[in-house]
Amino acid sequence: MTINENNNVFELELRIKSQLQYLSTVRNFIKTISEMKQFDNDLLLEITLVLDEAVANIIEHGYKLSGDKEVFIKIWVDPEKVEIHIIDFSDGFDFDKAGNVNLDVHRQARKNRGLGVYIIKKIMDKTEYKRDPVNGNELKLIKYLKKPIGE
Repeated sequence: MTINENNNVFELELRIKSQLQYLSTVRNFIKTISEMKQFDNDLLLEITLVLDEAVANIIEHGYKLSGDKEVFIKIWVDPEKVEIHIIDFSDGFDFDKAGNVNLDVHRQARKNRGLGVYIIKKIMDKTEYKRDPVNGNELKLIKYLKKPIGE
């Protein structure tokens, strides 16, 4: 984990192996950031859920549970927003098509999976995905803050 604070921008990086057991490391990572930057409980829960879903999807669907790959997470926190970039080297997927779920149909079909991207898109204020087999696929997530952190 790398931490930098510069001009009121707090930057952190985390690199994990592509194993589901490291999701707890990701959760602890965001909890540490939350404590340092005084996130309210709702923001902590939202960011934790989004990171958990995104990283689990990369490990399970992108890397097909191959534990020898890596996932890179970069987080910037400034007084206006939390910005997260998640980078992986899987085959990628069509992010724009994913997550377009009719919840009534999903519930009636008694599906208990398949809502990860839907949840990510609903919670975050901005989502952007770029497939790049050379430099890595990048999921960019932004959550604007209701009030400046620390007030």
